[in-house]
Amino acid sequence: MNSDNDFSEKDFRNYAEIETRLNVSEEVDTEMRQYRFSNSNDNIFDEFTELENLIPEGSRDLILQSLINDILSTFDDEKLDSWKDDEILLKMAEKANISEDKVSLIATSQKFNHDLMDDKLTRDEYKERLQKIKEISASLGVSSVTSVATLALIGTGGLGLATLGVGAASVAAYKGVKRLIKSNDKESMRSEMLQNKIKKLMGSQSLILKDINYLSDAIIQISYRESELSKQLTDSEQQLSGMEEQIDQLLQTIKKFSSAGTKVDAERRERERQLIIAKLPAQINFEKLHDLVTSHTLGKDIESQILKSYDEAGKLQSGQSLAELEALSKMLDSIEYNKKVTAANAKSVAKSTREKTQNALNSFFKGF
Repeated sequence: MNSDNDFSEKDFRNYAEIETRLNVSEEVDTEMRQYRFSNSNDNIFDEFTELENLIPEGSRDLILQSLINDILSTFDDEKLDSWKDDEILLKMAEKANISEDKVSLIATSQKFNHDLMDDKLTRDEYKERLQKIKEISASLGVSSVTSVATLALIGTGGLGLATLGVGAASVAAYKGVKRLIKSNDKESMRSEMLQNKIKKLMGSQSLILKDINYLSDAIIQISYRESELSKQLTDSEQQLSGMEEQIDQLLQTIKKFSSAGTKVDAERRERERQLIIAKLPAQINFEKLHDLVTSHTLGKDIESQILKSYDEAGKLQSGQSLAELEALSKMLDSIEYNKKVTAANAKSVAKSTREKTQNALNSFFKGF
């Protein structure tokens, strides 16, 4: 984050994801694009003051906290660990009257989101860190749902801007997240995060493409004016030189957007890959698999293809491509592997529970 309006490729990616999360109208999207590519050198802190004046009474704290959330959502893990070194963030938080303790909580929650999405947490670690965030949130008077889930799933659009009538779908998502957090279900929470991340990345790609088209149109218009000027007999060398400089700057910006779009696409594919892996059986039951394919017309071929994705111990092999994992998922679905194995496991658990209950009752009545 900088205050000199010098946007890097990473800034473009971050901005695209935040605007996608806000789910603004086409009209607002157009106005924001025109403003972004103007030569305006407005001071970021002056703009912050203007924003404050637009916030409805009674919604200030919620919206400004969500704004700090959105800023921290652009930080990688290394930057999250050193957020106190970011002078602009500190000044923005100060102007928003958000304490360093609250900023620290948001940064901690964001790191938690990163680790959960990247599958770096065991179930116990997930519960332990989530509980810690809940406790800190309670001590600061902040909703743990806001601190944990806002960035990964909703962002400003689902909380702060709901008071402005924006992002009704995000409000529904907020309620779903609240339920997931209360349930302590790590797998469901991670799956929800990955699905929402993929949606944001797809929206970001669309937004970046619109930006590239906008810049391309600008180049065409400047080139046309340049051609018309070159035909004039009057001395127009200075104007022509300025136009060539404009075209060069626009071309450099397009290159940045193109690179940003490529990286967004790569991340989207990786997140889709992670989502499929999260839904696939990490351990295959060889006996159950064989039983399920015996009645299938292409049973032997399906079994052979499925087994290529698992090692000799029955564990899902790492390093498989998105296409390979999609194919595996379809084959398992075609024989209803997950459904049948889950049902069998449920019956086994129920039987074990009944047996334990009966044994306990027998032991109890023996005492009489």
